[in-house]
Parts: sequence; C-alpha cells; structure tokens
Amino acid sequence: MRQLKINITITKKDGESLEVYFGDIGKISLLSLEQESLVAKKAREGDVEAMTLMILSNLRFVVSVAKKYQHHGLPLADLINEGNLGLIKAAKQFNETLGFRFISFAVWWIRQYMIHAIGSQTRTIRLPINKINSIARINRQMAILEQKLERDPSIAEIAEAMEWPEAKIADYLDMARLSVSLDSIINEEIGNTLLDILHDGESPDHNLMKIARKEEVKRMLNILRPRERKIIILFYGLEDKEPVLLDDIAPIVGLSKERVRQLRDKAIKELRRRKKDLKRRM
Repeated sequence: MRQLKINITITKKDGESLEVYFGDIGKISLLSLEQESLVAKKAREGDVEAMTLMILSNLRFVVSVAKKYQHHGLPLADLINEGNLGLIKAAKQFNETLGFRFISFAVWWIRQYMIHAIGSQTRTIRLPINKINSIARINRQMAILEQKLERDPSIAEIAEAMEWPEAKIADYLDMARLSVSLDSIINEEIGNTLLDILHDGESPDHNLMKIARKEEVKRMLNILRPRERKIIILFYGLEDKEPVLLDDIAPIVGLSKERVRQLRDKAIKELRRRKKDLKRRM
C-alpha cells in the first residue's frame, strides 16, 4: 500500500477554523451500506483513494463524538484532531467481511484517541469512560440551569434536575476541575462562544452513529446468558439507563452482592475474550 497522505487537521484559530471545517465536511456525502462495503473492500486491498474516501465520508462522526468530551481541558479542535487520528487507525484495520458498519467499529478508536489525549495533555488522568460521560452530562445540565437561573446552579439544584444524589454530583465535580465553560470565548474578534457554534439538538449523523453503536453492543450482549446480560446492562447503564450499584442490582436479580460481582466479572471476561477473538480475525 502506498503511503496515505490526508490533511484533516484544524489550525489553532479555533472559532473561525471550526466553522469552515464544519462547513467543508458537511458537504461530503455519507456512504450507503452497499457503497461502504465496496469502498472498504478496495481499501483493505490497498486502494489509497478508497481508504481516503472512507475516512473523509466519516469525519462528521468524529465531531459528534468530540462534542461529548469537550469539557475536560482540551479545545474542541484538538479533540477532533485526535479523533481523526483514531478514525484513520480504524480505517486501516477495518474488515468489512465481519458484517458490521464501519462507524460502529471506528467509534472505539475515535474515543480512545480522544481519551488518551485528555489523560496525557491535561490533569484529568485516565478517568474511566463512564465517568467522563457523566461529567459531560453534568456540565451540560449546569449550562442549562445557569441560563435558566441567570447564576451558577447549586449542587442541590443540579442533583434535583438530574435526579441524582447530591453526593454523586459533588464527587463528579471534584473530578472535573478542568471543565471548560460553554460560555468560553473562542473567537475574540466576534465574541463567538462554543454555544454559538454548537447546537443542542442531535444531528442525523449523530443519531445514525448511536444506532450503529447500539446494534454492536446488542450483538455483544447476546453472547451472554440472560442473567449475566441483565447485570451488565444495569451496572454500566446500557440501553439508555442510569448505572446501578452492585448493592442495588442484588435485590433486582435476587442474588447476593458478592454473587452479582462474580457474574459481572465472568461476563466481562467473556466479552473481552470474544473481543480478542474478533481482533485476531481482523
């Protein structure tokens, strides 16, 4: 395969550059399932143009992921740059014969590159993915309440809005000392903030990515026995649920806390084993 050369980085003039970048990638057509399969096959066989097309047609998905991790000390532009590197890595390793969409495979690499950058370039070191997601949700709720109340919301107000315990909110806020306000100015000349560039609604691209990821998670969970699957869903807050502690899962499934822990660990081990098998096949 000839060396792949593709320039998809964003310069440091974040506000202006992001607007231009969003406009540019929005003009790139998405690939249908049939087109993606054909392009991925050519890319795997060494076709550089096909590889480039597969990457370019999925750049907007990187932006969707980056928006979820923008409150942890790195500018959105940096997160997108890191995610693009993950996208390229995924494109080089993707095998279309395994039967799932490219984005459901690529999203893992995209997230890992972003999270690694957050851990290495800020003091938010190696937070688990579920904690980063929770902190991002809290920051979004804080921004909503701040606009509504016209002041900084209290922990009690945040907890009430999210229906979470106050202690849980306080713990996550302690982890998020480097959180970036959505009101931060990113273009000094025109006064643009992140709220001016990013809208609250979810784009069709984001929804498509969510569907692809859910399908992949569902496939993996179906490997497990029903009781183990239920424990994993509850513990990690899958299927649009909130994560549940082992203490609370025990009465739901009618087992002791220790037995729930054992079944959880067994299920995780099985999922990891299947994941390694999949990587070997690729």
